[in-house]
Amino acid sequence: MINILWLQSGDALARELLVPNGKTISDESIQRGLNTVREHPIVDEAKRLALSHVDGARKALDAAIKNSNVRIDESGAAALSALVQFVTEREW
Repeated sequence: MINILWLQSGDALARELLVPNGKTISDESIQRGLNTVREHPIVDEAKRLALSHVDGARKALDAAIKNSNVRIDESGAAALSALVQFVTEREW
């Protein structure tokens, strides 16, 4: 997701690092790319986009559990919710 957003941003280095198969990229170029992406605002944009998908998935899961005709293991549902919360709220 970050790579796509970075390319869409029009960043010259992103375009430079997008090379045809078989072409070698220098270690220096890779390091410049990593350093640039770490500080680029697209990282925050990617987080926001990912979290919006998570929110939608969480709501769908909650609705499925609530509206299910099948008995749902409450401890399993709680564990799944805890996992989603951990993954989405941890420090990146």
